[in-house]
Amino acid sequence: MFRLLGTISSSQIVDTVRKLHDSKNFDKDCISRGQVQSKLWIIEELKKINLDLGT
Repeated sequence: MFRLLGTISSSQIVDTVRKLHDSKNFDKDCISRGQVQSKLWIIEELKKINLDLGT
């Protein structure tokens, strides 16, 4: 999974996933590759419309 995440710059979602992965209580089967890809896709789509989401 970090192979995929390593291809993008550091972001809040990447940092969060890394923290979860490093946690001893984290179930590594709870996030699929498709889920990560869909989150990255929506981030890119939101960047395109340049909408202020208040974050």
